[in-house]
Amino acid sequence: MYESDIRGRYIINSRNCHEVADSVVVDKFAMGKGYIARDYKTYPLGSFAAPFPMETIPRSEWRDRIQEKDRLKAWPKDHKILAGFKSKNQNGTNYCWGNAPVQAVEYCVSMQGTGWAELSPASVCAPVKNFRNVGGWGSQALEYIVKNGVSPVQYWPANAIDRRYDNEESQRVRQNFRVTEWWELKERNFNQLMTCLLLGYPVAIGLSWWSHEVLACAAAVRGKDDFLIDIDNSWGAGWKDNGHGFLTQSKATPDDAVVPRVIVPYDGGFPVAKKSSGKRKRKLVA
Repeated sequence: MYESDIRGRYIINSRNCHEVADSVVVDKFAMGKGYIARDYKTYPLGSFAAPFPMETIPRSEWRDRIQEKDRLKAWPKDHKILAGFKSKNQNGTNYCWGNAPVQAVEYCVSMQGTGWAELSPASVCAPVKNFRNVGGWGSQALEYIVKNGVSPVQYWPANAIDRRYDNEESQRVRQNFRVTEWWELKERNFNQLMTCLLLGYPVAIGLSWWSHEVLACAAAVRGKDDFLIDIDNSWGAGWKDNGHGFLTQSKATPDDAVVPRVIVPYDGGFPVAKKSSGKRKRKLVA
């Protein structure tokens, strides 16, 4: 019976979740959270996205599919490793709800084979919140990215809550990084989350117990029926395993989840970084 190799990895479960829920500082830097539970009465599912369009992959198939993804190194996280970019660091802002979707866009740009660009969460969250450092949820960020795109950090620094950067140049360049296809997942639906990951899509998940939003980028299995989610956190590469950790199913089941699937085709309007080559070069399978 296949089990993922997650020896030595940091796993957040019901017994130790207080360690991150109560955290305020990592490596002497202030951390941020900022996820606010989505009001589904005011902002119902499908407000700006089509319903999840398919049946979920049966749980009985998950183990075999995880094994195949591991063998091929075909998780979204593997694309990040190949491209060589790092986890986001919200650096004390309350913009986790934008960091996770923006990190997902970076993953998608890399996975589409056009290279990679470091993108600015503040260029999304600040305009949405009228340049206030306040919380939100992932679908707010994604809706803005769909309409307006997200600016590279060269034109809008990652954590700069500053109107000066909302200028003609940043508005022009951000059009290269608009999401054109996306999904919203049902509230508290772990099966839809797992299905997206098994299909190769990163998912920004909002977690009320943590008051935090993170990016789900891979899955793992251990024991008879214990499935875990690999998350890319926005507390910098110094957090746990180069910015990553695992959540058990009870802690990973999202209160709000968005899936950017396709980014506008890169048209040469901005010089994105090329993928790594040489020693790290390998073929990735979607």
